[in-house]
Amino acid sequence: MIRYLVVNLKVMMRVPLAVFFSLAFPLLMMLIMIVSYGNISIGNGYYLIDKYFFIAVGIGMLPLSLISFPIWIANRFEDNSLKRLTYFGVSGPKVIISDVVTHIIIGIASILIDFIFAYVLFQLKVPPLSSFLMFLMQYIMILLVHLLLGALLALIFPNSQVLLPLGMTLMFALFMFCGVFISFDQLPNMIQIIGNCLPMKYAMNDFFYIWTGENLINTTAVILCSVYTVISVALLLFIWRFRHKRM
Repeated sequence: MIRYLVVNLKVMMRVPLAVFFSLAFPLLMMLIMIVSYGNISIGNGYYLIDKYFFIAVGIGMLPLSLISFPIWIANRFEDNSLKRLTYFGVSGPKVIISDVVTHIIIGIASILIDFIFAYVLFQLKVPPLSSFLMFLMQYIMILLVHLLLGALLALIFPNSQVLLPLGMTLMFALFMFCGVFISFDQLPNMIQIIGNCLPMKYAMNDFFYIWTGENLINTTAVILCSVYTVISVALLLFIWRFRHKRM
């Protein structure tokens, strides 16, 4: 398993799209927004960076789960690499688990890079350890939900040429619904209603209160993630069985 992870991480680092959108793009957006608006005070000793940090984290999560991960899976279908590996005695489930864990590691690395960048350049507030760990656990929960959605995309459209524009479209749509470009409170009511049904909205806007220790568990996000997980797993199993029956 460790060998699979090391190989996957090396391959990921050689994919410019994954590296740019997951690691570099959030830093670029953070820099542009804070420099443009200024690191203004938002009260209680907090500044704009203390809220925008969570939007930057979400900006890194969406391309990782909706573009990189589904394309990764689709490539395994297109080149039959998973099937060929099983011929050599490689465990298929271990390979799949290592793929998922690799993307989780990249997601956590993205958080740490964003944190260091925001702390060094804009003096991001450092939370208590308990708040950080609760934030990290709930971040991974939302990341797993989006990886499931990415897997669904890969099974429905197992073609990397289709998944790239589709993933980009979904990513920017979620940016709009979650308040990346303007404050969520300033969005039209209909957009806010849709956004409130999306787990990412809570990661980008409400995890600030986990970070500050005001509310260590975002109950709405947990409930939404549970619903999305059940539906996604059911659809994945149905589509997988349907594909195998046709083959």
